[in-house]
Amino acid sequence: MISSQVGPFAISSDIALPLAHGSSPDDKAAVRSVSLTQGPVPDALDDPIWESGPIQVTDRRFLFRLPTGLAYLLEDGQAVTYDYQGEGELSEKDVQLFFLGPVFGALCAQHNLLPLHASSLRHKHAPEKLFGFTGHSGAGKSTMGAAFTQRGFELFSDDILVLDPTSATEQQCYRGHKGSKLWIDAVDHFALDKGERISRLSDREKYYVGQDVDGAMGRAQLDGLYFLHHESNAKVGANIMIFRRDDIHAIKLFHDGLYRPLLIEAIMGRRALYQGLAQLAETIPLYVVHRPFHKEDIDRCVDMIVEHLTAPVDVGVPDLPNM
Repeated sequence: MISSQVGPFAISSDIALPLAHGSSPDDKAAVRSVSLTQGPVPDALDDPIWESGPIQVTDRRFLFRLPTGLAYLLEDGQAVTYDYQGEGELSEKDVQLFFLGPVFGALCAQHNLLPLHASSLRHKHAPEKLFGFTGHSGAGKSTMGAAFTQRGFELFSDDILVLDPTSATEQQCYRGHKGSKLWIDAVDHFALDKGERISRLSDREKYYVGQDVDGAMGRAQLDGLYFLHHESNAKVGANIMIFRRDDIHAIKLFHDGLYRPLLIEAIMGRRALYQGLAQLAETIPLYVVHRPFHKEDIDRCVDMIVEHLTAPVDVGVPDLPNM
């Protein structure tokens, strides 16, 4: 079996996971063990409490069946079994893509951890602290993370950032997998070296790129979170505003930033989930970045956020009824 680490999980698998971090006995962040092995996966679960497309959930089991023939069964937050009945040869890259995506999100939820769909970076002068970007699907989280690496910031985690809502007053979080995935237009915009497409089993035109998550300790303190919001009709050069949200507004935005929030709620239960979200809203400053959604405005937006990191002062509060 091969040992590796992602977030707070020490993984023992029968295949290599190139995007997982190496297992380090000196890193106490990995305190929960999980196995990943090939074996029989049921066609369906008995009496699911929640279903959505290829996913079924019961009290302690999670089933994910892709139409390509790849399937996963997660049980009790400890064991993941995968099987493949599709056409062509199954690669390690295919297995890890979905294990480190929907299956990993479900694994976090079974441990009452919150997987945030976010890109995060280290502060330049306080590397033990992080700031991150979240938002709805397509908001530009990884693109913004890539833009900051161009300015010399270290990428801590891309795609999923694992939060522990029980972390007292200082919000501890755990990095997800190594590497970064970007849409082809972002790869071209930043002139990055395009790696392999994320998987032959996915129709998304996303690619692994040459930037990498740092190799330091897999835990850090999340010092602030930026929720990316854009106006699709805004013109190039339109105003960019940054303003803080708290109380019920912050809880809603933390919820919207979760990786598959309906799945997380189905596994954790509504009460436990919102108790965790309220704890996040109380301990982590959350800011909305209201900006035009054009590549010509990326550098200007980065300039404003860099300034805001040193002096977090609100810049206007627009009328956003949907926020």
